[in-house]
Amino acid sequence: MPQNSFIIANTNLPQLEFVVEYSWSSTQSDLDTSTRFLDANVGFRCSPDKDYIAFSGDDVSSGGKETITIDVMEAFEEYQLSGSTSVAAFAGWHGSENEGDATLKVFLRKKSDQALISGAVLSSTISPGTQNGCAATAVGTVQIIRAQHHTRFALVEA
Repeated sequence: MPQNSFIIANTNLPQLEFVVEYSWSSTQSDLDTSTRFLDANVGFRCSPDKDYIAFSGDDVSSGGKETITIDVMEAFEEYQLSGSTSVAAFAGWHGSENEGDATLKVFLRKKSDQALISGAVLSSTISPGTQNGCAATAVGTVQIIRAQHHTRFALVEA
């Protein structure tokens, strides 16, 4: 299996949601994010949520986090996808001051109780840019490759 990836059985996908989480330390504040998947681009000053993708909201605090939740199964069914697709992650510190690195974490969790799925967590240190609108600095991509019985999620650094 490729490094920085995990596989999940397709039969489990209807009970799971895919989460993209951007976080930063208590010495930093106001990381703005943008996550692009299919025809959606959600995040601070980006497009509105879609049925299958939701943004947690703009977190301007120190030591905060912003999350995007994706119902992968619903998206695959709505768009009749059978092969692969990707989720693009973008981040930038609000304003003109670069506050350093942050963390990008992607994982699967149960829809019912939000419990993490063991072995289905990937993370990377990212280097956001700066901006005042929808984040445009690429910080990573998640490749989602669906086969007949399993789906692979792989985090590729920018």
